[in-house]
Amino acid sequence: MKNTPIILTPESVEALVTSIAEELLKGHNTYKSETAALRKKIKIGMLRTLSYQELSKKQHKLTTIA
Repeated sequence: MKNTPIILTPESVEALVTSIAEELLKGHNTYKSETAALRKKIKIGMLRTLSYQELSKKQHKLTTIA
């Protein structure tokens, strides 16, 4: 994986999850179900992070307006 910062958007989450899962699974013989489960766990975490970022931005805008 590159060491460049990644801006999370709904569109970028899928590509990021795939990249992370591939890095974690390199050199391991895994079943497709394990790969799918790992991708799902990572995607859920990334989407939670994205949701938290959006919520934080909204709260910051509200506090600066008031």
